[in-house]
Amino acid sequence: MIRVFIDSSVLFAAAYSSKLADLEQVIDNLALEIIEEPVKDDILRAATYVNIKDAPVVAGAKKAGVEFLVTYDRKHLLSPPEVAEKSGLQIVTPEFIVKLLSDQNEPEMGNGES
Repeated sequence: MIRVFIDSSVLFAAAYSSKLADLEQVIDNLALEIIEEPVKDDILRAATYVNIKDAPVVAGAKKAGVEFLVTYDRKHLLSPPEVAEKSGLQIVTPEFIVKLLSDQNEPEMGNGES
């Protein structure tokens, strides 16, 4: 099972664009779970390697124990490699998750032998 943490940038983008279908596909294929807010110490620890405004997002994703942090924030989350390296998260776009889900849902092809 894929566990993801969805940044609000994805939700806002979906609400204002044609990417709503992508978000619906992700939501339909994942069990949603609400987590408790990260504690101050976790946020401050994340703030040592990510912009302070994004530290609660990274800390929340880490607290949730997810594999993927899904975001459109290229400037603060996707582009700086140290965020993924230091957080231990794979930071990806929704399109990456949609493709991953599609690949997992495709039936395996036989080798053509009878």
